[in-house]
Amino acid sequence: MAQFPRDETGVLGLAQEIADGLAANRSTYPAPPVSVEEIEAATEDCNAARDAVQAAKAALDAAIKAKEKAFDTLEDKMKKEIRYAENTGQITTMQSLSSSAGVDARSPLRWKRRVR
Repeated sequence: MAQFPRDETGVLGLAQEIADGLAANRSTYPAPPVSVEEIEAATEDCNAARDAVQAAKAALDAAIKAKEKAFDTLEDKMKKEIRYAENTGQITTMQSLSSSAGVDARSPLRWKRRVR
């Protein structure tokens, strides 16, 4: 005896073979426990459910790509802002950029004497 299929494609293929076999041999199988119509309806339900899963996976992939793009955009904007603040000399650490106390005025550079 052959083994019952474990994958979806095998199950759907076997269901189609059973439905076709029962339909072609009605005189041999006059009163099957499950009618051909019920098997075909269940097969269609499985196909619809599989299609719905594929659509959901595609929507999930699109949502993940949109989220990644949004985060990339935010990161680019943050990097530009930090670079701007560093170039103006107003911050030296991330803490000073995010502090609510404000930024202190720049102190003038002090030149040290060279020792000879």
